[in-house]
Amino acid sequence: MRRFRPILLSFLVLAGTACAQGVNSSASPGPTTLRLGMSDTRSNVTMHVGDHLVVTLPKVSSPVPGAPSAWYLAPYSAHLLEAGPATPIDGRFEFVAKAKGTGELKLFGGCWPGPVNDERPSCPDTVAPGAPPLPAVFSVTVSVTQPVGA
Repeated sequence: MRRFRPILLSFLVLAGTACAQGVNSSASPGPTTLRLGMSDTRSNVTMHVGDHLVVTLPKVSSPVPGAPSAWYLAPYSAHLLEAGPATPIDGRFEFVAKAKGTGELKLFGGCWPGPVNDERPSCPDTVAPGAPPLPAVFSVTVSVTQPVGA
């Protein structure tokens, strides 16, 4: 009986290791969060369906006297990204990737380019010498792929 104990012990250790490895390899990774800032403008980012995108931009000043200083989200591919919580005055926007595809995500800081019909201030056509700078622009190209293992 003593000859079988080392063999039995070795077998149990190997079986336990195999089971543990099987559990780890079958676990699928969950959604990830991608964080972007002003230094990421004009970049290309890749996400998977279900991933989160958090954009945090610096506070801006408006070139239009008396206009609110905030970031404004330009029209974007809503089928690609779902907008989440946002605080435009603080420059923070959240999104969730919801479909496969590619699109541009663009934010304007300070005012909205072109004529507008709502509360967003329209940018001036020209900026006089000594006037505040034109609004800041943040833009990224987002490519969404299927989740890993799908």
